[in-house]
Amino acid sequence: MRPSRLSRRAFLQAAAAAGVSATVLPLNRALAIMQTGTVTQPPNWLDAQGRIRFRRDGIPKVTGDKVFAIDVRARDMPGWPAEQAHAFLLRATRADRIFEGIDLSMLPDHLQPDRLVLEETLAADGVTMPEPDFYGDLLLARSRMPLLLGQPLALLIYHDYPRFRAAKARLKWNEDAVRWGLRPVMSSAIPMARRATSASAARRPLPKTSTRR
Repeated sequence: MRPSRLSRRAFLQAAAAAGVSATVLPLNRALAIMQTGTVTQPPNWLDAQGRIRFRRDGIPKVTGDKVFAIDVRARDMPGWPAEQAHAFLLRATRADRIFEGIDLSMLPDHLQPDRLVLEETLAADGVTMPEPDFYGDLLLARSRMPLLLGQPLALLIYHDYPRFRAAKARLKWNEDAVRWGLRPVMSSAIPMARRATSASAARRPLPKTSTRR
């Protein structure tokens, strides 16, 4: 099955419907904007024997210079807007129970997301993957069991960075943020068949091999 080709226009329309604004630039132009300078090499960071006295990026870090990509904001790049939103995903930390929804009651009112995107949010806006049967869903729907650990469950969008960081810190590794249902009833025939196959394979003698010299 060949995946369908998603045009840039269709991608931007789908992203905007999900509450995410995106700007697409040619790769070489985007890299040129991001990489306008290098980390300044401080003086005397090597001793007389050429050994490192301290990290060369230590001073830029503690003085607030932009060192990593996470330090760069939209307002730092020419032609980009002065304001931007920040978002993070809540992911499945288990794959053996039914997903029942998100619980953000542990967040105070000022840390509630400006936009909470769930699978039903995307469905209501008509946002889907080009071939859902092949790629799967963008977010896991309620009453379904995750296929893998780390599967995206919800997208939380904030219009300012301090609230984004504070909310993300509170929800990180917080098991109460996701509501899980019962463990689905599985047939015992498959596990037993696997155990029987493994046991018979373990009892099967290894084939004799001959070595030519």
